[in-house]
Amino acid sequence: MDQRMIEAAHMGDINLLYELILNDPYVLQRIDDVPFFNTQLQVATSVGHIEFMMEMIKLKPTFARKLNQAGFSSMHLALQNHRTHAVLRLLRFDEGLVRV
Repeated sequence: MDQRMIEAAHMGDINLLYELILNDPYVLQRIDDVPFFNTQLQVATSVGHIEFMMEMIKLKPTFARKLNQAGFSSMHLALQNHRTHAVLRLLRFDEGLVRV
């Protein structure tokens, strides 16, 4: 993953996310094509950037079910990092995420 994309997720910077997408419209698709990958959604969820997390779900809903290399989903990461608000927002998006 591009270092600037990681920065955007860690900072919760939605404007930077869209700037990166503007420069490379396929950036999210390439990430989605990798079977097990730590997505921007997972990074943002881990650190508690709810607005960024929800923007990522709008742009790429498949990221909500994607597993990282360790086999963890965004829901797992939110629970591990005690991000209760993120867990609730993910459940509101799709209750089935608890079974991923």
